[in-house]
Amino acid sequence: MDQLSQGQIEFVRKERVFKRGMSLIIINTILILLALLLSGCSQQEGRVLNGDDNTPIVGATIYHNGQVAQSDNEGRFKLNRPDLNKPLLVKAVGFRRISVPLKRYIRPNARLESFQAKAVYLSHAGVGAAHLRNPVLDLIAETDVNAVVVDVKGQRGLFSFSWEIPIGHQIGAFSKITIEDPDAFIHQMREKNIYVIGRVCVFKDEALANNKSEWAAIDPKSNKPFRDTDKIPWMDPFRKEVWEYNLAIAKAAAEVGFDEIQFDYLRFPTAPVKYSKENTKEAREGVIKEFLAKAQKELQPYNVYLSVATSGISLWKQGDADIGQDLAIIAPLVDYISPYIFPSDLPAGALNLKTNAAAVPGEAVTAALEMGIQRIGNQPEKIRPWLQSFKDYSRLRREFKEEEIAEEIAACADAGTAGWIFFNPENKYPYVSGALEKAKQHVSGKNKIAQVQP
Repeated sequence: MDQLSQGQIEFVRKERVFKRGMSLIIINTILILLALLLSGCSQQEGRVLNGDDNTPIVGATIYHNGQVAQSDNEGRFKLNRPDLNKPLLVKAVGFRRISVPLKRYIRPNARLESFQAKAVYLSHAGVGAAHLRNPVLDLIAETDVNAVVVDVKGQRGLFSFSWEIPIGHQIGAFSKITIEDPDAFIHQMREKNIYVIGRVCVFKDEALANNKSEWAAIDPKSNKPFRDTDKIPWMDPFRKEVWEYNLAIAKAAAEVGFDEIQFDYLRFPTAPVKYSKENTKEAREGVIKEFLAKAQKELQPYNVYLSVATSGISLWKQGDADIGQDLAIIAPLVDYISPYIFPSDLPAGALNLKTNAAAVPGEAVTAALEMGIQRIGNQPEKIRPWLQSFKDYSRLRREFKEEEIAEEIAACADAGTAGWIFFNPENKYPYVSGALEKAKQHVSGKNKIAQVQP
């Protein structure tokens, strides 16, 4: 091969330099683009909006891949390094929860459907009995009732649904399952667009106390697990084992698809009882606060609403009412508070009523709600009371039929609550349908009066 001329050698050298330069330019360009791409993915912004009118929702909770954010005054939120393979979970008080898929370069807007739960209750036995469950489903199909509260674990400590909770199996809590397939049950509720609230009785638990007496509250007279006037034993609220057991139950219900978990009997009994720690106001409040903070954190990945059923006395008695339930402390830790406001139980004096509360159910519920709303900083949208749908057991023995129930419903509408829950011990609600129509007349009548007043 002939030797290259000096000019050819120079050409080859320059060509090599050019190629190296182009390679460096390409590599640098790729690195810059990659850096821009990574920086673009390092943070995700979005908004939470009211699906009815596209107005921003303030204070919505956004959960994504271990991160928790809240929407600001414009409904905006930010997430760091989002995982596009996992959805955005969003919920807000007064709305239905939602799951939003993430897409590259597209800012997610979560539009939530406004919602008030108007519910009736089905017990451990009722949810499994077709002759009780089906009339409730018919009521929901035919009226404004749109939700059901079902016992996940009632105060007897028995489970309604079958799932894997080791301690529950050890103590016989699954001995009387009424719904064998919880997935099928939730699927049926989804098909009917029914909002499902799972009730978990926490510290009042017969099955647990009978088998884990070392975790129970102790009656100082008998030195045995304390039993209340219902002859049902209570657990020691200071025992973390009891917490873990109930939180495992709540997570099982959330995982299968319950919309909301409601903790009931999350309080101390009113009688003098021995516990594993000193029973002081600060200690009681600390237990409830810490339990709810833990529940809130552990339930966040399920995007489930969290609520607490509270004793009626927490509405009018200052502080923790000697049972650990201070509504001002509880409210920031939950989505909803459900005080028991049964006129048969309400003391006329505490509510400044001039007569027996059962004689004026609408007035009684209004007075109780006003106290509760004031206790939590005037947030009626966080209160969804339990209401009475059974015969008065006080001295009046008044039947609670359409008119009485309508007065209760109208009181909630006037107060602006997050709906209501009706309780009947037999799980029968023959008067609710008619009461709903009467309640509309109550509310519209008051609106007409307000319009003509100067």
